[in-house]
Amino acid sequence: MRALDRFVEAMFSTDVYSRMVQPQGDSYAMLLLGKLILLFQSGWLILLLGAMSTLIFGVRRNLRLAFGCFLLMAIVLLVIVGKMLSLAGEYRSVKSLAAMLLERLGPADLVIHEGPLENSAGLTFYTGRQIHVVDGRRGGLHFGSCFPDTAGLFLDGEGL
Repeated sequence: MRALDRFVEAMFSTDVYSRMVQPQGDSYAMLLLGKLILLFQSGWLILLLGAMSTLIFGVRRNLRLAFGCFLLMAIVLLVIVGKMLSLAGEYRSVKSLAAMLLERLGPADLVIHEGPLENSAGLTFYTGRQIHVVDGRRGGLHFGSCFPDTAGLFLDGEGL
């Protein structure tokens, strides 16, 4: 495994979907990397050409063309980064997981999440349900979990 592959794998291995597919031997991060690599290469090429063009025209004191090259480079890079974010969002979103949950949940069923909600907080939004958290009094939820109106929402292993 190449160093870039290991880095991307580590970067994307902290969310719910990744944790679901890893025990089955799958890795969505590598699928995502395969889709992103062309965008990374395009972005590098645009950055190189744009920076060189800007520098050349700047040295020649043609500031309008230098600024135009820089502006064009910036706009194209923004489009590429936007595509990268959109693509990564498809893989990191819990929207599809929430849809699967909603297909199976009955009206009285509880949605119980193990661990902190940092990487799956969208479950509340997409399911429209109150999420009960097991062993999740860490991170950003710790402070809020101490309020009296959260009784029954934060459970430990025994409480579950």
